Amino acid sequence: MKLMETTEQLNTVQSAENTDKQSYLIEHENVEETPFTMVKNEGIWYGVIGNHRLTEGHNDKEELKKELTEITWNRLVQVIWAINEKFKIIKENE
Repeated sequence: MKLMETTEQLNTVQSAENTDKQSYLIEHENVEETPFTMVKNEGIWYGVIGNHRLTEGHNDKEELKKELTEITWNRLVQVIWAINEKFKIIKENE
């Protein structure tokens, strides 16, 4: 019985350590004058709006920022879609 308790405690400690390491792997930065945020996870940057990822991964933060600030039809549709999803959630929770 003691071995099982010790193993469970060790797993709990390792899980907590992994959670701490993961929280340090994620960074974020708002893109000024846009509704977008750049999120860095494990060395790769992504463009997001709310809970929705908009872009493929980028190694270069400035390249991603340039992509997010370009106004394209694709980006416009992504923003409308994200807003529509948010309104759906709000309506469901009423």
